[in-house]
Amino acid sequence: MGSLVPRSLLAATATLAVAGLYGGLVRIGVPLPYWTGPTELHGLVMMQGVFGTLVPLERAVALRSPLWFSGPIISMLATAGLLAGLPPGMGFFAYVIAALIFVGMSSYVLRLQPTAFNIALLLGAGALLLAAVQVLVEDGAIASALPWWLAYLVLTISGERLELSRLMGQSPLAVAVFFAASATLLLGCVGGLDNSWAMMSFAAGLLAMAAWLWRHDIARHTIRMRGQTRFMAAAILCGHGWLAVAGLLAFGVIPTAAGVDALIHAITIGFAMSMILGHALIILPAVANVRIGYTPWMFAPLALLQLAMGWRIIADWFVPDWRWPSGLLTVVALAGFAALGIGVRARARRRSAP
Repeated sequence: MGSLVPRSLLAATATLAVAGLYGGLVRIGVPLPYWTGPTELHGLVMMQGVFGTLVPLERAVALRSPLWFSGPIISMLATAGLLAGLPPGMGFFAYVIAALIFVGMSSYVLRLQPTAFNIALLLGAGALLLAAVQVLVEDGAIASALPWWLAYLVLTISGERLELSRLMGQSPLAVAVFFAASATLLLGCVGGLDNSWAMMSFAAGLLAMAAWLWRHDIARHTIRMRGQTRFMAAAILCGHGWLAVAGLLAFGVIPTAAGVDALIHAITIGFAMSMILGHALIILPAVANVRIGYTPWMFAPLALLQLAMGWRIIADWFVPDWRWPSGLLTVVALAGFAALGIGVRARARRRSAP
């Protein structure tokens, strides 16, 4: 399908992400005009609409089959439709169909390449499907879907790191520990965020996965290198750190809404966004032939993202009315990273032009 479809999907999903981030800023008190769709559907747009589109898109590009592009296309269209006022039930049902296609694609890949990391990625796809089913069954309520969405991010990203850890050698025991952590995490999803035993299992799974990644991820070694490789490793290790923080937060989630907010964003911003910055320089060219350049200045938005996440957690617990600067810092960090990458690439093209 060339790069036209992936580029178009990537651009559309980036636009949806901007809408979702806008809604998030409004929700935490940034004085912006109220935009009903993105504000009320913030969690759904970011989790099912953005993260639930980008990962299937990446896999579809790798398989080079038009069939598998239907999943991310349906997911993107469902999100756009919901923001535009589509009857909610239609959008929720479309999310289930998109997630089913993603599970089918992941199962197909596992059959082609029966490896441990592909099992982990299939588990992640299954978690996304269960989240979509929860949203459909509960008519848009997302409380029951939240742990499945978080597990989807953790299992997907960790599964990809499991794949790269093969370069360092994998013992059967290490793989067994990885799946024990995954099972503990998924067991916690069954009971939900308001169940004490389930949250203890969820917390233990997060901590165990963070420990596994810290011990086995190749980033521990590549951090000693220079340039782009060191930046990528730094971003990945920051992500591991926030996953551990999320595990610690999960032990205290039950009594407070502040704990739930801190837990969700430690995973979605601290863990997932740090990982996205760490992988963007190689994923964007692979997925949509979109090339951005590296500059050491990229450490600045990475550091700003860590500051934003730290601010968010402290504000959640002590001064909830002051969460809004963390949202602005997050947006500035992501926009700054994109601007730097595009700027470096543009300057390189001008220098190479005849």
